[in-house]
Amino acid sequence: MRKDNILEAEANYFVMCLLMPTHLVKQEVKKITFDLTSDEALKQLAKTFDVSQTAMALRLAQLKIF
Repeated sequence: MRKDNILEAEANYFVMCLLMPTHLVKQEVKKITFDLTSDEALKQLAKTFDVSQTAMALRLAQLKIF
C-alpha cells in the first residue's frame, strides 16, 4: 500500500471515530427496535450522526455491529 493510501485510510478512520464515537453508536443502536439490516434503521442512524448511509454502514461494520 502506498504511503498516500495509508495516510488516507488513517484519516478516514480518525474522522469515523470523531463523528461516530463507539459509545454513542452503541447507545443509539440499542434504541433501535427493528432489524439493523433494514434501510430505515441505517437511514435513522445516519441522520442521527449527520453522516451518509455509506459512512454509517462502514462504521457499523468496523464496530462489528452490522
